[in-house]
Amino acid sequence: MEKELIDSASKGDRHAFRHLVDTHQRFVLLTARRFVYDMDDAADIAQEVFLKLWNNLPGYNINMKLTTWLYKIVVNQCLDTLKSKTYRQRKASTSIDMHLETPSMLNAEQQMEDREFADIVHALCKQLTPKQQAVFILRDVEGLSVEEVMAILSMNAGNIKSNLYHARKQMHEWLKLHYEPKIQAT
Repeated sequence: MEKELIDSASKGDRHAFRHLVDTHQRFVLLTARRFVYDMDDAADIAQEVFLKLWNNLPGYNINMKLTTWLYKIVVNQCLDTLKSKTYRQRKASTSIDMHLETPSMLNAEQQMEDREFADIVHALCKQLTPKQQAVFILRDVEGLSVEEVMAILSMNAGNIKSNLYHARKQMHEWLKLHYEPKIQAT
């Protein structure tokens, strides 16, 4: 059924394309959010991803799973966004305001712990190279296999394993250096 939708959409059928968007929108949004940690930014990225999908459907390789191709588009769009100077400047100016907001009182302690952990992971991920970040998120956060990451990032297994090793090593070192003293102090 999906192949028929792709075929119809690639010929300009907007209804078929709308069905593809509806089917994959949550997947695209959640994947983008893992990179940018902000739902508004993830929605912007998703819009760009579906625009690229629409424009490139006629050249789609029917032998590739659509989700694999979408992963590839999402990751590339996220990396482009993260590399952009305007994105980094906007995030730097809004991050201070974000920490000044008062958290909701519903499950405040759990929300605070969840947010603190997400902030730590986000801060650490930003220190990784773009390739390390992409490999780490796809492999360790998304739980994809090495083969799936290879297809999405167009990298060989050795490069993926090397980037993942270095990403994990850096994360471990940063956690140990910056957060272990705080844990021991409590």
